[in-house]
Amino acid sequence: MRSVDLIIVHCTGTPNGDSLFRGKFQDAGFETPVEVIDREHARRGFQRGQPWRNQQNPQLAAIGYHFVVYTNGAVATGRHVDEIGAHARGYNANSLGLSLIGTDKFTTKQWESLAALVRGLQATYRG
Repeated sequence: MRSVDLIIVHCTGTPNGDSLFRGKFQDAGFETPVEVIDREHARRGFQRGQPWRNQQNPQLAAIGYHFVVYTNGAVATGRHVDEIGAHARGYNANSLGLSLIGTDKFTTKQWESLAALVRGLQATYRG
């Protein structure tokens, strides 16, 4: 386990109320929010190493966050917690990146899930 002493909470900077689900579930073009974020992070030049992709979320080639909190409160994984993130230049090596979908108006379920996630991570990484 890598040394983590910082949890950084971000927002996706996407329109409030947009869940980031794209397409219809049964359609070939359907994308989940982490896949939408992954596509944007790839466009920005972020990359994940193949060994980490083999270990967790092989379909995500570039996502910089470790966790994403959906508008319905579900928590999705991005990068493996032992993988250095790409979310806060200068702080990635010792931090975990969490992101809430939206910009500045989040759902009660998002806040509840974020609180539970942070509590769990603090318990795991508290030294």
